[in-house]
Amino acid sequence: MIVCGHYGCGGVRASLLPPDPGLPHVNCRIAPLCSLARAHRDELDAKASERERVDRLAELNVLEQVRQLRAHPIVRDAEPAPLVHGWIFALEDGRLKVLTSGYEADDAMTCETAAHSA
Repeated sequence: MIVCGHYGCGGVRASLLPPDPGLPHVNCRIAPLCSLARAHRDELDAKASERERVDRLAELNVLEQVRQLRAHPIVRDAEPAPLVHGWIFALEDGRLKVLTSGYEADDAMTCETAAHSA
């Protein structure tokens, strides 16, 4: 499984701004991103530019979605457990950055299980 975000995401950018009362559906859609931004406020505030903050929050969002997917009972209890990868895409140059591979020691499965799932 692959969770893939992208740099320069408008939804991520919107989550760093004050909510617009005229856009309740958008506010509802980006509420989880707003919560994630609050949880990582110190790290995001330390970034020098808005672009760096938006791009870092996009990365953090991919990592959070990977964490939630791996914790879901269908994924967690599957035999063999599927690999869940976290990637981010750069629209500017088409490059992918691997944020979490599914094979690393800190992932939710062992190297032995990962090798057999490939």
